[in-house]
Amino acid sequence: MKKPLSAPVFLVLMFAASGWQASPENLGVVNVFPTDKNSPGLHFKFEGNGNAAGTAEGAIISMISGYNGSPMRSATIDGVEFKTMTYTHGGRTQPVHAAFRNVTRITITMEGVGAKDLSKIKAVLPTVLFKQVRFL
Repeated sequence: MKKPLSAPVFLVLMFAASGWQASPENLGVVNVFPTDKNSPGLHFKFEGNGNAAGTAEGAIISMISGYNGSPMRSATIDGVEFKTMTYTHGGRTQPVHAAFRNVTRITITMEGVGAKDLSKIKAVLPTVLFKQVRFL
C-alpha cells in the first residue's frame, strides 16, 4: 500500500542583492533587509499551510479599507498573479502584494522609507521563485 503524500509545502527561492540578507523562516515569515539595517526591506508571510481561506482580492480589499489604501491592481511574480495595493503607515508608503497558491496565502510587503523606489528591493522581486514540494 502506498503512503499518502503530505500536504504541499512551499519552497521559496530568492536572490538578495549584495549587502542584503534573508532572515531564517519564523512562523511563516521571512524578512530581507540590508545586512546592517532593519529597514527598508521586504517582508514575506506565508499563512494557512495549505488550509488558508479567502481570496487575494478579499485580503487586499480588507487592507484597502483598513488602511485607506490605493486602488487594487494586479502584478505577476514567478507566474503567480498577485493583487496589490499601497498604503501609508507611520509616514511610510508600503506596497503590499497578496496571492493564494495551493491554499496558502502569500503576502509580500515592501517596508520602510523609500522601499517602493529602492532599486535593490525592486531587483529582488523578479528573482523570487515559488516551488511546491511534497514530502513522503
